[in-house]
Amino acid sequence: MDEITVTVKKIYRITHTFVIFVLCPKEGNHYIDPEPGSIIGVKMWDGIIVPYSVFSLPGYEACYCIAVRINYDGEFSKYFITIGEGENLYITGPVQSFYNRNNTGYIFIAGGVGITPFISMAKQLDDENKKYHIYFSGRNKDEDCIFDISMIPRDRVTSRYSDSDLPRLNIKTILNSGQAGYGFYCCGPESMINDFEESSTSLNICDAYVENFKKDKLTNDRQFNVHLKKSDAIITVKSDESITQALRRSGFNAFKSVCGVGVCGACETKIIDGVPDHRDSILTSKERLSGDVMMICCSRSKTEVITLDL
Repeated sequence: MDEITVTVKKIYRITHTFVIFVLCPKEGNHYIDPEPGSIIGVKMWDGIIVPYSVFSLPGYEACYCIAVRINYDGEFSKYFITIGEGENLYITGPVQSFYNRNNTGYIFIAGGVGITPFISMAKQLDDENKKYHIYFSGRNKDEDCIFDISMIPRDRVTSRYSDSDLPRLNIKTILNSGQAGYGFYCCGPESMINDFEESSTSLNICDAYVENFKKDKLTNDRQFNVHLKKSDAIITVKSDESITQALRRSGFNAFKSVCGVGVCGACETKIIDGVPDHRDSILTSKERLSGDVMMICCSRSKTEVITLDL
């Protein structure tokens, strides 16, 4: 996936830990209009690409906007602490990863910076005059201004904050409020996503979707071998590592720039032989059935050996 050079045009500090970066393509770099629910990958100092939901803001329609939860102990978010306006960054994408359903109505449940994928979705639904409602949980009332900046109608939003006396969002009650044909979407902290998944399962809701960039620990997976066609090398992938991790362990550095969760597309690799176990969020059902390519940062093999065009 090609890299794009962007300049940090504007920084909105919603709070000291909730920060929006407006990234505009530098001269000579083409802007690609993201589909609602898309992500871009931001290249960190060590070459690793980290995925972020992308949206646009009024006045910056030809720019990519991302929201970052600044964690001073965080592995990646601390990278943005030193970034200022006018500096250049490198990104990949955009790639649609979250929103391509045709529901009659939409319920969006967001926590903190998890609101970002729903900003672009809400704008499209407003244009199409479709029903939707956002349930937002933030750390404090200051985070509420994200709806003013993005110009999302206030009557479309129900907000709750950790420092408020109001009761917290009850996800099971929210899911019960949807009508037939509605789709339910969630993006936020792990506890919220777990609650959403457990509640939607207990209520037998099929149209329930999450966006989660958290890397799952590889457990109960079996070991398999990867045959690298071009070098004729055989690499063993242990049960607790990904193909890209096994490649790096064996001295192959071609796939350092990957998100690790199958959303940025940087590690897409052609399959020569074998059956993949797809675990990404990019490939369509048709692409998965074809078995032509796989995202090797997270997907595995159903066969003892899988041969890749590497």
